[in-house]
Formats: sequence, structure tokens, C-alpha cells
Amino acid sequence: MCGTTLMLMQTGCPAQRAHGDDFDTGEIWFGVYMGQKKIGYQQVTYGPADYEGERVQAVRTKGRQQIAMMGASMVQEIESVQYVRKDGTSLGMVFDMASGGSKQHLVADFLDDRVEYTLETSEGEKEGTVPLPKGAKIIDPESGLTDGKMKPGDKLTYYQFVPILLNIIEGEAECIGDEEIDYRGEKVTATRVEHRTSFMNMTVWVDDKGEPLLMETPIASLRVVREPAEVAQKLEDGEGYSPPVDLIAELEIKTDKPVVNARQIRGLRLAVRNLSRKELAISDGRQVVSDLAQADGKWSATYQITTETPPEKPAALPIDDPKVAEYLRPTTMIQSDDQRLIDAAKEIVGDETDSLKAAQAVARWVNENMHTRADIGLVRSSLEVLESKEGVCRDYAALFAGLARAAGLPTRVTSGIVYWKNGFFYHAWDEVWVGKWMAFDATVAPGYPVDATHIKFAEGDVGSMIDMISVIGTIGIEIEEYH
Repeated sequence: MCGTTLMLMQTGCPAQRAHGDDFDTGEIWFGVYMGQKKIGYQQVTYGPADYEGERVQAVRTKGRQQIAMMGASMVQEIESVQYVRKDGTSLGMVFDMASGGSKQHLVADFLDDRVEYTLETSEGEKEGTVPLPKGAKIIDPESGLTDGKMKPGDKLTYYQFVPILLNIIEGEAECIGDEEIDYRGEKVTATRVEHRTSFMNMTVWVDDKGEPLLMETPIASLRVVREPAEVAQKLEDGEGYSPPVDLIAELEIKTDKPVVNARQIRGLRLAVRNLSRKELAISDGRQVVSDLAQADGKWSATYQITTETPPEKPAALPIDDPKVAEYLRPTTMIQSDDQRLIDAAKEIVGDETDSLKAAQAVARWVNENMHTRADIGLVRSSLEVLESKEGVCRDYAALFAGLARAAGLPTRVTSGIVYWKNGFFYHAWDEVWVGKWMAFDATVAPGYPVDATHIKFAEGDVGSMIDMISVIGTIGIEIEEYH
């Protein structure tokens, strides 16, 4: 999931503004760091362009990140062009991303009340629409605060389209004021702007032209630093580039005491601190959150997780309960109405009408037919994963959701953390309605029942993973008891 954060920081790099009566032309380079370890670079070029007959500014971003994931080298390459008016209003974008042999190409138009896009992946081309909140505009947040207009206390609410997750986020930018910072070994004065969204907070320091010098987020200690081109592109240290310490190990959440035989744990009570938002504290039939408290802008809570007991008589297929109907519908990322997923689901489930047994069959099939591959740094759909049958936990969860919905099982993708070896790690799995919501983890054989060390922070579609990004590298855990 941290790979998603890298993509979001890259695609969210502030655009350059127009000055005077014309558009600026220029180029800026950035180095991308995890703490003090360099993991990539970005190039931003900007200049005038024509967009559907209108003279606008084209902001082109090109970047590359390379990190280690589970012992494999994962490379992410992104190219994007965003078309922006002088007032910061974005009219459209073209977005390309490649990683581990997989590619995505997206073209989007930003209209008054919606975003219309065409997405091309290995499983074909698909058109889609994302509605905009009433009165909202897709804008470059820096444009409304800079270019000689920014003063401490100024705030701006903005909306941005996130191409990797095909959704729209709301954010707020606030000018804090001038301060002295360490910038490439020197003390310089820059203007600090705080960006707050539902998934990630980011601090940006800009120069007197409103152009970014430094961007930081607490998530995995990620930093983007403006550098000369030759410095930004230099990843090698002597005899070639080796990705820094494995990201999975880097983001392990250590606990005050170990959990023995984690896969056998059926009840767990723990304290979670430093949650960024109250909405991450989800209570349901499997986990109960109590003692929710806020201090210094962060939330803490006590979690009691218990492995579910299945209903005595699981729901029979087909399930037509209106309260879970939305979890049967196809989406851009879970294409459960596609014949390829329908045929695969029919082969897996057969004539089984017991929803619990059908869900177990899907979990077994996904676990047995998928192969772990950690170097694909894209968020992929159910169909894309069905085609390759390889990936990490989010891919297992996406494929399970597509097959389960195609089989008539109301299913939602969940994300959070799970205990493994000596600590907690970020993870994704699924929940299926079988008369009640039950957890299934196709990444871990046999996929059911799911142990009580799975702690959920977000649920919904594949894109719901964005909701919990803000906890990556920030939360703390204390184990209270387990059995």
C-alpha cells in the first residue's frame, strides 16, 4: 500500500502557475526519498498548449521509483499530462503507469459535474464516469494560494481526481507562513502550506514564485526534494543502484509483546494509537471498538476482535437481500458482470447453493491458483488479476471479490493489518455476506476461518484501500490479551 502512497505523491505534485498574460515555460526536477534513502525521481515540465480549442497550461510529470518488496525489486514508472487554466481549474489529463510488466493508460475529461474517463489495461478498454460533488471543481490547489496572493491563514478547499483509484478526493490547503528550513544542506526561508485530505496529510514548502522546494508526509517518512536534474536522476552509489531496505520490513508495526501461533488466534484485545481519522475505527460483528479518544489531532482506541461464528443456516444462493445488494454490483475495479469472471465462478462454485460453502470454494481456488509476485506496483482490477493470477494481498482480494460477486455472493474488499512472524503488517482481504458478514483471506490458506489478528480499517471496493493509507508508518499497537 505504500506503493500507492508514492503514486499519490507523484500525481499530486503541485502544478506550475501562469504569471501575467501568458503561461510560464520551465522544468523542475525532484528526488524522492524514504527518510534519508533515495528511491526515485520526478521531472515536471510545463508550458502552453491547446486543449479542445482553449489555450491552457500543460503540466507534464514523469517519474520513476524503485523499492524492494518482499525481496523483489519493484519499479513504478509514471507519465502524466494535466491541462490547467490560469485560475488553476483542471480540464483533463492523460495518465500512464507501468510496473512489473503491467501497464495502465487513462484519458480523462473534467466536466462541470463529473469526470469522464477511458481506461485501457491488459484486460481491455473501459469507459467510466465519476460524479463531482455539487459545485466542486478539479483544481490545482497551489494556484488558489500562490502567485502573490498567499498570506498566513489563507485556506482553500479543493478536489482532485486520483487516476490510480478512479475516484475524487476532497482536500484543504492552508498557508501557515514563512519559516526557515533545511534545504539541501542550507538554511532557506520558504512558505509552508499544509495539505489535508481524507487519506494523506502533506506539508509543502514553496519559494517566492510559489514553486515547491520540499514536500513531506509522515507516511513511511516520504519526502520529495527539488534538486538539479543531474542530482535528481542519480540513484547509483558507486557500482549501481540497489533498492533500500525492504519496504515490508521497513513498515512492520512492532508490538510490546509477541503473538504466538497467530493463525490460531480466535480472540484478541489490543490498543491502537495514532489513527489519523475517527472513521478508521470500524465496529461490526467481528471487531468492537471502544475507549475512542482524541488527542493532538490523533485518535486512539481499544479493539476487541473475535473470529466469527457462522450462521446455523447460511443464506442460500442466489442472495437477493436489498441491504447488501450494492456488494453484488459490478464496478470499474470489480467487473463481476464480465463473462470471464462469471464462467470462472461457475466452474469454481458449480451448483452449490450454500453461500458459506461457495465462499470457501472461491477462497480455496484463489489461494491455490494465485502466485505471489511483489514487483507489480499497480492497483489492478479483478479481471487483470484473473488474467495473470499473480500479485500480492490486494490482488488476491481483488480477484476473490470479482469471482465471489460473479457467483452471487455479496462481497466487499477490506484492508488493515495482520500479525505475521514478529509484528503487524499492512494487508488486504475480503468479507462475504452469508446471512452475516464473514471474513475470508484468500492469501492465507485455507482462507477461512480468518484469525483474530486481522484488524480492519477500511472496507468497500478495491479503491477503499486509499482510506487507510494515512495509518501507514504512523500507528502503534499494544497487545492486551489474546486466546
